[in-house]
Amino acid sequence: MNNKEIIKKVETHVRELYEAHLDDIFVYHDLEHVEKVVEAADQISNHYKLNKLETQAVHIAAWFHDVGYLLYHSNGHEVKSAELAVEFLKQENANQELIKNVKEAILATKVFSKPTTLTAKIVADADLFNLGTSDFRKTNKKMWVEMKRYYGKKIPAHVWYKSALDLLEKHQYHTEYCRNLLQEGKQENIDLMKKWLEENGS
Repeated sequence: MNNKEIIKKVETHVRELYEAHLDDIFVYHDLEHVEKVVEAADQISNHYKLNKLETQAVHIAAWFHDVGYLLYHSNGHEVKSAELAVEFLKQENANQELIKNVKEAILATKVFSKPTTLTAKIVADADLFNLGTSDFRKTNKKMWVEMKRYYGKKIPAHVWYKSALDLLEKHQYHTEYCRNLLQEGKQENIDLMKKWLEENGS
């Protein structure tokens, strides 16, 4: 199976999964998020001289990285996402090395993981690309709404903003490309969170 054929099948399959199974609680983890992660992953990949298999693995992993949410609503969705990707790729008789790389890259999207391969680092950085952009303000609010719906209870603004600040301060980009491109923007978002908390007495 050629590169374009497997990529097209993956994109179609994942889109169909989201159309069939996306729950209303997923305000942030929707198809738009997946598309943005794919776009970011391709952007980062283009900076590095990846071989054909690595490029393919990054793209496929980016498409599959959150499908575990759809079917299992699980905090350990990365494992489920990897399992679903592996199952699909085996059905398509994909290369074993490709399957291995895709699985590693999806598992690397777990927050605060420590990926060792470049492909895994790229996908992990793509998943949290927004932490270093102006989109963070919008995505942070969407994630807040999602968590309130997921747990079925209110989350006070100061509690959520503190947790967002904690994530921003602990998070580190894995690729030099993202560190150079996004670190300044991430610091601006850190300052924004701190300012909000100061102004609201928390």
